[in-house]
Amino acid sequence: MPGQQGGTLRGAWNNLRTYATQIPTLQAFPGVHVISTGTQAGMGALGGRFEHYAPWKTIDGHRLAPTGAPELEVLVRGVFAPAVLLRSLLASKASGGIVFSTMQKFGLGKEDREAGRGFPLLSDRRNIV
Repeated sequence: MPGQQGGTLRGAWNNLRTYATQIPTLQAFPGVHVISTGTQAGMGALGGRFEHYAPWKTIDGHRLAPTGAPELEVLVRGVFAPAVLLRSLLASKASGGIVFSTMQKFGLGKEDREAGRGFPLLSDRRNIV
């Protein structure tokens, strides 16, 4: 459950799998998926097994993060720093644009699921899922 005290990485991974089942288009775009308890964090691929999600170990790409640093902070600062992210996105691209995607953590409530309602259309643009 989101924001639940005592949440686990396994629970976050299970939530991610549930979202992928309920929102199949999440699987259409390969990318980095992060699971977190708020301090602990792991990164992996959406279809990957739980054991394949792992914490990030460095903020600057050279030295290990300080002992005791929150895993989520290390991962966000180390992986999603603009220079690192752009370099990794552009490393194998001869030309073209950049695609950024964001996954909002939400789900249908019990009433919506029972009524057969789907997720609302957030935009008419075809390049947004």
